Amino acid sequence: MPAAPAPWRTLLDRALRENPIRPDAGYLQLATVRADGRPANRTIFFRGMLDPGDRILFTTNLYSAKVGELTAQPYAAACWHFLATREQFRLDGRVELVGAAHSDAALRAERARVWKEKREDSRQTFAWPRPGLPREPDAAFAVPPSDPDAPAPNFLLCVLSLEEVDYIDLRPLPHLRWHYRRQGASGWSAEAWNP
Repeated sequence: MPAAPAPWRTLLDRALRENPIRPDAGYLQLATVRADGRPANRTIFFRGMLDPGDRILFTTNLYSAKVGELTAQPYAAACWHFLATREQFRLDGRVELVGAAHSDAALRAERARVWKEKREDSRQTFAWPRPGLPREPDAAFAVPPSDPDAPAPNFLLCVLSLEEVDYIDLRPLPHLRWHYRRQGASGWSAEAWNP
């Protein structure tokens, strides 16, 4: 028997449905920990959810700084703000990096699916010079078309397995806030918090 969906998932699905005309609705902020212990934050693009529905997908380049940060410390926090509906999801969990040699065949297949669904201009960025190094001449960024059926070797699927979700609805006064915490295989606990 499949596990019951996470209780916060209904709220997130509704927020995604009610914000589709806003191009910013697909973007969330991801925070990791750098080697010196300081936080690092960047914007990522939501690529979908894995079943069970408590795993968020995004992608990255093998050579990005976040890969080293997540390899050393796989826990991350994300914040997703939906402007149209005035809702915020604060997400905490562990990130798994999925490359071509990953041990899980289902995750490798998901990586291939996400690569194929990316726009061509987005796929081509994986053939650009390594990120975070001194700028190369513009000619180095003129790359041939990608193969949608063959993910670039430096293309990684990132799977954020959520352990806590803090949901805030800013529309009513007083605001609503619910905190959800994973309770092992048994599911999720839910508790109303002061906003």
